[in-house]
Amino acid sequence: MIRLTALALATTVGFLFAMPVKADAWPDPSRILMPPPQFDPRLHEVPPHRVLFIARENMARACDLGPRVLACAIPSRGLILVPRGIPKALLRAVLRHERAHLLGWTHPDRTGANAIMLDSHNHEENEE
Repeated sequence: MIRLTALALATTVGFLFAMPVKADAWPDPSRILMPPPQFDPRLHEVPPHRVLFIARENMARACDLGPRVLACAIPSRGLILVPRGIPKALLRAVLRHERAHLLGWTHPDRTGANAIMLDSHNHEENEE
């Protein structure tokens, strides 16, 4: 956790810089898995948390997951990590997804990782 704290501090004071990302490199917001109603942050109060925007190339290390991670939540720390430069429409979908993890939601088909992986979520999974 020291690494994450240092990363958060570095991000806060602006030591990490995002590389430009081609627009077609971002997934379509409609492909982000949405939580079921009992965990939907639009319907329930979300615990206090911070959203940290970090360089996209640092997401895997910060989330302690593989290189295909798009965003993650760390409920025990009240943190959501998202990449800098994420398009606004995608950010809305990602924050809804990650805030649901702060409410206790886990992916129904995953090992409990609180993250969005690139190419892992599709619209059909949203049906629960």
